[in-house]
Amino acid sequence: MSLLNGYRHPWKSRNNHFLRYSDLRPKEERKPTLSELANQKHALQKLNGWKIYHLNSQMEDMVNSETEFFGLYTSLLSSLEIKQKKCKNKDIDREISRINERIRANFQRSKVVKDQIQEAKQQVMKLFEHKSYVADIINRNVTKRPVKKRDRI
Repeated sequence: MSLLNGYRHPWKSRNNHFLRYSDLRPKEERKPTLSELANQKHALQKLNGWKIYHLNSQMEDMVNSETEFFGLYTSLLSSLEIKQKKCKNKDIDREISRINERIRANFQRSKVVKDQIQEAKQQVMKLFEHKSYVADIINRNVTKRPVKKRDRI
């Protein structure tokens, strides 16, 4: 209790508190140098890009699913067209023609999606064109001295 009575607040609220948002500036982060990036653990293994290969396989799966979708709906469309030719009721004929139009619209959507995914996949795989150049830069900038291991307590 005696310590609390003798304690005074030496601060001035005007000096230590900010009045505007512009009074406070965030500290800018220092960008790592090329040698620091090259000396990171497993830097050459990161160059192989397992995440990009994983993304590539997912894109391939999407293209395959769109192809399967295209095949299923092609058979459905052909069977509906045959039934539409045999149908004599005008109401059912209208419904079948609406379904056929929607299936054709899905065909167009599927083709566009498949083409765009394949184009994106090609663009992603172009990243590996620079792999040898980046590996050369990493090998030139890595330090030759072994890193000291600190004793862990």
